[in-house]
Amino acid sequence: MPNYLRKNIAMLCALALTGTSLPAFRAAALTPVPVPPDWVPADYESTVEFLNNHGATYVADGYICYIITEQQGYSYFQKVLDAEDGSRYKDFTVITEEGYRFEAPEDPGELPEDASREEAKAYYKKLEEYERFQRMAGDLSEEAFEALPTYRVITMLPTRAGTFTINIDCIPNGTHEPLPVAEYRFEMSSESLEQIDRLRWMPDCVTEFDAYVEEHGMFSVQDGLMVFAAEYNASTGETLLTGENGSGLYPVVNTQISRVMPMPMIMVSGESSRVLQLYRPESEELTHFGVYRGRDWAPQESSFAEVAAIRGVKMRDGSYHAEFVPRLIGDFNADGALDMRDFVLFNRFLTADTNFNLVQMLVADVSEDYHVNAIDMTVLKELALSDGRKDFTPIDGDLIDKDDPIRIDDPTPNDDPIPITDPIVVVTDK
Repeated sequence: MPNYLRKNIAMLCALALTGTSLPAFRAAALTPVPVPPDWVPADYESTVEFLNNHGATYVADGYICYIITEQQGYSYFQKVLDAEDGSRYKDFTVITEEGYRFEAPEDPGELPEDASREEAKAYYKKLEEYERFQRMAGDLSEEAFEALPTYRVITMLPTRAGTFTINIDCIPNGTHEPLPVAEYRFEMSSESLEQIDRLRWMPDCVTEFDAYVEEHGMFSVQDGLMVFAAEYNASTGETLLTGENGSGLYPVVNTQISRVMPMPMIMVSGESSRVLQLYRPESEELTHFGVYRGRDWAPQESSFAEVAAIRGVKMRDGSYHAEFVPRLIGDFNADGALDMRDFVLFNRFLTADTNFNLVQMLVADVSEDYHVNAIDMTVLKELALSDGRKDFTPIDGDLIDKDDPIRIDDPTPNDDPIPITDPIVVVTDK
């Protein structure tokens, strides 16, 4: 027998005779897996509710929850990067990652004769859902259902202070060129976790949109950008027609925010369409921005109109921040002054020698009697000759009375309507 075996056997025998126990190995401490908060979506219905109340991202209780809307025909991938040097940010734990997709209710068939009270209750609930679905979407094609998106819900728990970004890209099937989908930026300190990108204030769901408009109105300034937010009821034929006089604004965001419906592609009657547009000033030029909310086939008789004047303020880094200035009624050439040049331009309009664009139409009612005619030209001439000013700031109110819409009296010798020219965007229900 080898010597090393003799020594090991002798040691074991000695331990047994003395009653000494063998050395035990200490079990490694198990780190408990964090339980996601109750507000994290756990099925399709709660995901839809989350999207309507919080949008694509939400931060609370030290957790980040974000939802990727994955369209069919695309592959999605994401990267978490350190915002300082662009390296991979690894100090986080993914708590949940689940995908939820709408499933059409199935025909429950016949109720079994021996069904219990609870089984019958569940049966009639399924039957009600199935019949409602058949009434509202029974004629939708199979291809339409296959094209429905999957909502991927991801919850993560950062574990180190710092600033990081979540970059989401997609690649169309059959190609190799990635397309950017979203980039979210967060900052974690020893005291808090906050989202610090534009979505910290920019609404991306109906609840946030309605709250934003309630607080800031149709026109506002955020992060140096002009924000235009409005809604309209497309089911009545109403649309939004916006335009600008001047070229000092550059469009950054133009989106339509709609309610995510539990049954996709089925809109609720009377549901409003919400439009959000962001503009960045490109110079110190004064730009007048106007909007009609009414029917596009009769914009001169719209039930609502508003206009704002914006100019860029140059910052130290060379960029420009938006600033509202009072809009001068009768300033048709948008030079910030009321003089004879405006009178000449208005005279050409009334004699059908020129057309006014949208913003010019909004300030043509100089006499404020809700009609555009020779009376306005007379008032404008008096103001121009006296170097008078007549300002208004429409951010907090309507320019045109909703019950007494503005009208064009005898716009041309043939009574033809004056066309609205140079709209920058026409938003209609899709």
